[in-house]
Amino acid sequence: MQTPLSICLVMRWNSAGRLVVPMVLVWGSLGTTSALPVSGASAEYDAYKLHELIACADLAVAGTILQVEPDTFVLQVEEELFGTAPATRMELKRFRDWTCARRWAKYAKGQRVLLFLNGGRVLGAGDEGDMPILDDGVVVGYRLRNIETQTHLVDGEPVEGALVPLGDLGAAICAYRECFDFRTQPETRDQVTSIVPRVDKARLESLASSSPFARHLYEETLSAESRSGEPLVAATESPLAVRHKLLPWGLGIDEESGFGSSADWIGDLDGNGFEDLAVGAYRNSQAGHFHGALWILFLGPERTLLRRQEISESVGGFSASLGEFAEFGTSLVTLGDLDGDGQVEIAVGAPGKREGASRPGATWILTLRADGTVARQVSLHDLPALKAAGVGPDYGLGNALASLGDVDGDGIPDLAAGQDPTFDIGYKNGRSVLILLLNRDGTVRSVRRIHGRGDGFSDKHPWFGESLAGIGDVDRDGVPDLAIGASNDFEGGECGAVWVCFLRRDGSLRGKQKISAWTGGFDARLKEGMDIGEELAGPGDVDGDGTPDLLVGGWDTLFVLFLRPDGSVRSHREFSTRTGTLRPDARFRSPIVCTRRDVSKESRDLLVGGRIDETNRNLSSELWFLQLRKDGALLSE
Repeated sequence: MQTPLSICLVMRWNSAGRLVVPMVLVWGSLGTTSALPVSGASAEYDAYKLHELIACADLAVAGTILQVEPDTFVLQVEEELFGTAPATRMELKRFRDWTCARRWAKYAKGQRVLLFLNGGRVLGAGDEGDMPILDDGVVVGYRLRNIETQTHLVDGEPVEGALVPLGDLGAAICAYRECFDFRTQPETRDQVTSIVPRVDKARLESLASSSPFARHLYEETLSAESRSGEPLVAATESPLAVRHKLLPWGLGIDEESGFGSSADWIGDLDGNGFEDLAVGAYRNSQAGHFHGALWILFLGPERTLLRRQEISESVGGFSASLGEFAEFGTSLVTLGDLDGDGQVEIAVGAPGKREGASRPGATWILTLRADGTVARQVSLHDLPALKAAGVGPDYGLGNALASLGDVDGDGIPDLAAGQDPTFDIGYKNGRSVLILLLNRDGTVRSVRRIHGRGDGFSDKHPWFGESLAGIGDVDRDGVPDLAIGASNDFEGGECGAVWVCFLRRDGSLRGKQKISAWTGGFDARLKEGMDIGEELAGPGDVDGDGTPDLLVGGWDTLFVLFLRPDGSVRSHREFSTRTGTLRPDARFRSPIVCTRRDVSKESRDLLVGGRIDETNRNLSSELWFLQLRKDGALLSE
């Protein structure tokens, strides 16, 4: 009689406690074991974040391994960072290497380690609570926001992590535990359910400034779902009020159309003395699923809507065929009057436009009549110069656009275009940004390609070029420069990044400066998942110091960055719910558009996508009319 099969679902974690691949172990009648990958399986285990590891441990010790047995090892305790060891020698259960996970190196006599323990066991199903000590530092296998991750050789094995001095680490975690009360699930003590500050904000600020490692713990706590109590960042201003705004449902526009996916001022199209707007609606499905649309909004006094004109497939003079999921209106920028005929040109992207089974994407330059309809259109994606630059199957041209100003000095504004490739193409080849030097008729004279990997921005997958902004001549060399967003950049804890790119006259890349949690002088208290660089805008020289500045949007935050000529950040202002400058139910969303036309004004017109959950409508963005003051403050119009 055969023994029935036994099946067990197990999970694979790496050394930092991240789930990698779920597996099924199958025991057959002969006692053999095989591992099968599980497609679509999910894990209940929530891997420890660094602050949770510190909160859930009742003992943290540094020591040397004296003896290694098949199932256990003996540690000589040399230092207690917190808690009291039961003995100077502790026998602990080994982490067993298996098919899907392994310790950072094999256990060996003489290894020095830092252990986070609870009830006499090392914490973490992925062995997160076992960290190697190298010289006088601890290799912390988490991405820290303020300390660079490097590869270290430990016992002959390459180990990735941030090297933190043991003294700094010990002081930081002790101070951190003194500053917060932690509550965990009583039955397991393995999950932090509540974090409440037990000290005032001045003491918390002192903790954050005591060391880079302490600052990481503090900033990680800012974004923890379990944090409760008062905001840890002191409110500096009263919450922003929004008096003038455009709501799609108030304009008779489908609220599920993605209204507000892009926007730009287009000048006084109808000549009534008030500047008008173009607004994208990439999810518009009147002509077909997610074909997309563009709305020309004619405004009057107090930003009131006088009338609107739709531009979509076969509507408003636009003759191109779009197709399903073209997402026309994902991006748009105003180029001004290219050919001097008195009519304004705008560029509009549709990154999902298909040709057969592929998705090369598309971008058009549209010439607008005074009534908002299309007088002429130029298909950039069909031009030989763009095909020679790599635009083809699954390129996703037009995911982001930016008006650069006159790069090559011929008197004609030029254009930057980003791509949104498929998962496969993006991971194989990386993303690009194209610098398009234009002719007066809207065609392209030449193309320069800035490549995320090839030009040294990142060898990973930071969503390079997700957003773009022409920011003016930052380095004062006579050539306008470009900001490129990379909101999925992992440097400093998955907070995102922005690159300030310095251009040559021919559109090629001359230099670059990164702005992130680690780089570029940006000392904001960023939180995990903030995704800075999701939206960008170039407001010009806001504070009048001679250097153009930058607006950077994230998931629920807007930063005003005052730049130096080298592209680094001199100072910043933050507007978010955590600083008290936004109501708790408010969010910034795409787009961000700032006019630079009237430099004599003490404040500038600012158009920002946002949402306040008064109406519980989530699929469309409201458009808020604000003022940006010289000191970086945001005011309601």
